[in-house]
Amino acid sequence: MDLYFKALDVYYFGILEMNGKRYVLDSNSLASKRYYWGFAPKEFKLDIIELEDSNRNFDKKIKMAPEGSHSLAVSLGIGLSLVLNRIWAGIFRYYSISQNLYFKILLFLLSILLAFVIYRFILWRSRKEIGRRLTPNRPKYKIVFRNVKKQRQFHAYVFLVPIFIVFGIYMNIHNGTEAGLLFVNGMLAYLYIWIESGSIPLEYAYRKERIEFERLEAVNEDKSIYKEKN
Repeated sequence: MDLYFKALDVYYFGILEMNGKRYVLDSNSLASKRYYWGFAPKEFKLDIIELEDSNRNFDKKIKMAPEGSHSLAVSLGIGLSLVLNRIWAGIFRYYSISQNLYFKILLFLLSILLAFVIYRFILWRSRKEIGRRLTPNRPKYKIVFRNVKKQRQFHAYVFLVPIFIVFGIYMNIHNGTEAGLLFVNGMLAYLYIWIESGSIPLEYAYRKERIEFERLEAVNEDKSIYKEKN
């Protein structure tokens, strides 16, 4: 059976086409998440919601940024980062945070917590948007993929190891400039949480024939986390 994956203008969600039907695919719902830790589970399950043919709320195309806007955004981002880095470096020096070991560690942990809060907020907004676009009482399923080649993936370590490296560098700088590493750690932590949650699209693994479609399992409506807006 051929499956077709399409991008959606809602974070962590996509469109899956199968047997002439369309489904909303929640990539964040992937189980088992051990897949990204080097394990090789026999199968994976994700939440999908069947769409009716008349529902055009998911036909919105992803808007491409105007030419030149990407470079402008990067320049503004770098400029803002430099300004914030100088401000935080000044705060570190003024309050002698570099010499306060426990508070310094606490700030590093808080940057990870902030990344998690941002991730959960975006996910909450995305699910709310999906619920708004859905029509009531749509069938919900678990789509099950079989791990054919049982290849081990280590994506979770790609950003987890750098976090420990950044922590080591952060703890060995004592002049206030280490404050900038809190932003680096926050971004790495967000990417780590994003990957560990299962938000890496399975389209690549499917196209490489590492996984195969196995079956659909109906979901009890009472247990669904998606609530359509009437």
